[in-house]
Amino acid sequence: MSRCIEAEDLLAPIGQATAPHTRVRDAGILYSAAARPESVLMSKRTYESTSERTAALLHAIMRWEPLDMWNPSFGWYAAELMARTYGAELTISALDRMILTSEILGCRVNDVIEIAKRLAPFMRTE
Repeated sequence: MSRCIEAEDLLAPIGQATAPHTRVRDAGILYSAAARPESVLMSKRTYESTSERTAALLHAIMRWEPLDMWNPSFGWYAAELMARTYGAELTISALDRMILTSEILGCRVNDVIEIAKRLAPFMRTE
């Protein structure tokens, strides 16, 4: 399966992935985050692999903060959705999620390719 995720696809699960009263802080950022994994520059895909696309979406949501709160939780939910969209399953443990979240938010890991390398061992194809 290889259909792209639209910003609207991310709206419905906000309540499942975050708190009940979470709101979209900036719709433009949400749109940009959703579009980022499918970006093309000079006829070349920016992110080639499922791990890279998943990492691009996760990084965008965590760092650009499209919601008023709970962006890391929402980022992981969106990352799982992205992996499923491309026929994979993200099987990362809660501890590894916490570690990577802390490193992304603390800017110790701020490169999509590095995040993708960290996610790759946890990507299972169906």
